Amino acid sequence: MNRKALFSLVGVITLLGVAGVGFAATGGLTAAEPTLSEQEAMNIAEERVGGTAQTIEQENEGGGPVYEVLVQQSDGEMKEVEIDGDSGEVLEVENADKEENEENEDEADEN
Repeated sequence: MNRKALFSLVGVITLLGVAGVGFAATGGLTAAEPTLSEQEAMNIAEERVGGTAQTIEQENEGGGPVYEVLVQQSDGEMKEVEIDGDSGEVLEVENADKEENEENEDEADEN
């Protein structure tokens, strides 16, 4: 292999390495921003289960934005409501306490 080809190959490998580091540092592909605001998602969750939104997190599931809203009901029960960040559709409602109990059971099984 001649010197010119060798230097070209080294250059390409270096560029791919730099691009890979940049990709990893940004978390990979950047997700599209949801069309629904956090406030709109909290309002939807509150109306669905009746209560007051305590926290909200945005995640990307299945390639699209999803809000997870934790809502406290008047009886103190906590519900986690998953909402499509674009359509506002309620994807899932579950007892937040149940999810926490399952995580604790998984940890106990590991020990």
